Amino acid sequence: MGVKELFCIFIMIILIIAISTFSIINKKHSEKEYTFGEITNSKSSPKDRIDENNIKIFKNRVTIELKDAILAKFTDTKSMEPTIDKFSNAIEIKPKNLEDINIGDIISYHSELIDADIIHRVINKSYDKDGIYFRTKGDNLENIDPEKIRPKQVRRIVVGIIY
Repeated sequence: MGVKELFCIFIMIILIIAISTFSIINKKHSEKEYTFGEITNSKSSPKDRIDENNIKIFKNRVTIELKDAILAKFTDTKSMEPTIDKFSNAIEIKPKNLEDINIGDIISYHSELIDADIIHRVINKSYDKDGIYFRTKGDNLENIDPEKIRPKQVRRIVVGIIY
């Protein structure tokens, strides 16, 4: 057997190993969750949702044209300080669809763990065998919220904070 034949066999062995390794990695990856963004300690900014043409400033008032908005008040948990505190007011809207919720957005959701509504920032958007979910965290907290937030739990998205 010559050098060319040995070289060809060597290349074929490397290709077989590479394809096998890729298949194993691919199989493991398909069994895991898919993540749209990395979980980090830095805060991403919320998506802009109010067009500046819908904000009117007059001498004696400010108006914001925004369909189906509500004004929200907050409990003094300190979890979102300094972004939101007990004296803050927020303008919230219902999300139109799952794509409308992004990393950096502040959402209100119903926690099934404590049977209460929570307002925290979305730090990760992922999907697993049960579908899409969000991971959230209070800006002033060290730990990520323990539960995966499913779309049915999301109540509203904060689109403005008034101090």
